[in-house]
Amino acid sequence: LNPNSTLGEMDLHLIGEGRHERLWNALGAHVLREENGNVRGTAFSVWAPNAQAVSVIGDMNYWDKFTHPMTKIGTCGIWEVFIPDIGAGTKYKFAVQTQDYRWVDHADPMARATEHPPHTASVVTESNYQFQDKQK
Repeated sequence: LNPNSTLGEMDLHLIGEGRHERLWNALGAHVLREENGNVRGTAFSVWAPNAQAVSVIGDMNYWDKFTHPMTKIGTCGIWEVFIPDIGAGTKYKFAVQTQDYRWVDHADPMARATEHPPHTASVVTESNYQFQDKQK
C-alpha cells in the first residue's frame, strides 16, 4: 500500500467483508503530519465500488476533476489519493464518474466537517480532542 495511505491490509479485508467497525478512521480525509508536527498533506479515501473513476475536487485545484485523480486499491471498491501541502480548512468533494461515464460530485460521507447550508462541500478538519472517559 501507499506509505501516505490511512488504509492497511486489515482495513481492506474488513471493508470487503462489510465488517469494518471504525470506517471513520479508514475513509474520508485525514491530515498527515511530519514527526515535527508540520503538515505533510491530506490523504483522501472513499468507497465507490461502481465508479469508472474518482477524483478529489476542491479549493486546492479550482474544483477541477482532472487535477487529483484517485487510484483504486484492492478489490472492494476503495479509491485513494494523497495531496501534499493541504490541511484543515480545505473544502472538497469527490467527483465520481458513473458506469455511463457521467461525472457526479458527492460530499464525503465520512466527512468530519461540512460547509454551512446551503453550501454542500466537505471540509478537511483534524481534532486534538482527548476523551477523558475510560474504555470498558
